[in-house]
Amino acid sequence: MSSLKLIDKHGAVSEAVARAMAEGARLRAASTFGLATTGIAGPTGGSDEKPVGTVYIALASGDSETVARKFVFPTDRETFKQLAAQAALDLCDGDYSRSDGCSPSTNSQVVAP
Repeated sequence: MSSLKLIDKHGAVSEAVARAMAEGARLRAASTFGLATTGIAGPTGGSDEKPVGTVYIALASGDSETVARKFVFPTDRETFKQLAAQAALDLCDGDYSRSDGCSPSTNSQVVAP
């Protein structure tokens, strides 16, 4: 599915778009991993379904299924960006736990207070 069709169907802030971005980044860079984030930092732009503070983070690897997680960080814009960046890096925090250097655990959704 093309990027525009994905966005039309799911919205720019969605698991499907985060997965596609991570997979596309990995392929275009010819790299082992691709990491992507898409979210609503605020202070405006949220909805009931996707409130300000929502972020989807995806990690693509050529050796395993793409992992995507949803986080909600209901905080100010600057703190949101820091928390989202840290959560993205945390997806690849197990530098020595797998031979490929990355250890995402599940596709679970996590909501932070």
